[in-house]
Amino acid sequence: MIINNIQVEEIKPRIFLLNFDSQYNMAMHFLRYQEYYESPSLRFRGKIFTIIDFMEWYSKKYGKGAFTYPKDWDGFNLSLSIIEDVLINKSPIIDYNKYDEDMEKIVAYCYKTLNKNSDDEAYLIGTYGKKKAALKHELAHAFFYTNKEYEKKMVKLVKSLDKNARKKLFNILKEYGYTRKVFVDEAQAFIATGLTENMGGLFTVSERKPFISLFKEYYLEGVVVAKPKKRKRFHYWYLNSF
Repeated sequence: MIINNIQVEEIKPRIFLLNFDSQYNMAMHFLRYQEYYESPSLRFRGKIFTIIDFMEWYSKKYGKGAFTYPKDWDGFNLSLSIIEDVLINKSPIIDYNKYDEDMEKIVAYCYKTLNKNSDDEAYLIGTYGKKKAALKHELAHAFFYTNKEYEKKMVKLVKSLDKNARKKLFNILKEYGYTRKVFVDEAQAFIATGLTENMGGLFTVSERKPFISLFKEYYLEGVVVAKPKKRKRFHYWYLNSF
């Protein structure tokens, strides 16, 4: 499904990939909803806010006066219910814009695609172009949220890590702007799919191996095969990205 140049596909059961034509478009579509869910600032987390207010705050906090948000983030992940909560259940969005309009259409499409009799939560991941590393990282978050077995195993693996190394990793995540409630989720995603330069020396290959193996097991399991040729080509890329 194409919605205003955004490719929307259910690549795993209850996991929808939103693939954008640019990093900027991806970030601006997700910004309001992602920051509502996990902004490090209580001024925005759990609040309905204007994009201009967030831009001003972010520029001072992280961009040294410049709004760097669109280039700071390579991917996004979020439950469908969070977007619905912002659009429907909270106060009206006073600066509703074209990005919100697209997201509203995407939410409607996802619910139409899902089994209406299912109470299971659905998840959205956002990438741009063919960023394989970003796709894997965001999928790790999606598995953590939608699959209780995967979550349980990954939590156990994170807890088994050396305490000092784990503490250092959590401190790095805090510096990156993540909130404490997503530390374990972010830890498993980074360790399983690729560490940043700052994280490079924290864990040995043998320590990372069980994370990588578990992620790969779920990554290659049960890919949704769509009929249109364009989607088949996309899934071929997806399957061959390991």
